[in-house]
Amino acid sequence: MNIVDAAYHTVHDYPGGANALAPRMGIKSPAVLNSKVNPNTDTHHISLVEASKLMAITGDTRILQSLNAEHGKVAIDLPVIP
Repeated sequence: MNIVDAAYHTVHDYPGGANALAPRMGIKSPAVLNSKVNPNTDTHHISLVEASKLMAITGDTRILQSLNAEHGKVAIDLPVIP
């Protein structure tokens, strides 16, 4: 999956989709968030900060995994040390 598709699916697979995520991300409207992750829209783009926030809120790391795959890298969870 490429990073654009990963961002799209991260938003649309989240319960409530853009309607639930936009306010939590500080984005003015769900329509703007939908435009930012729409692969067919050239006028709006999700920023790196927004992508990071999106992953933190959703717990969905497909964007990170897609970036890693594109560059021949992997991401692993860090161990929790009490």
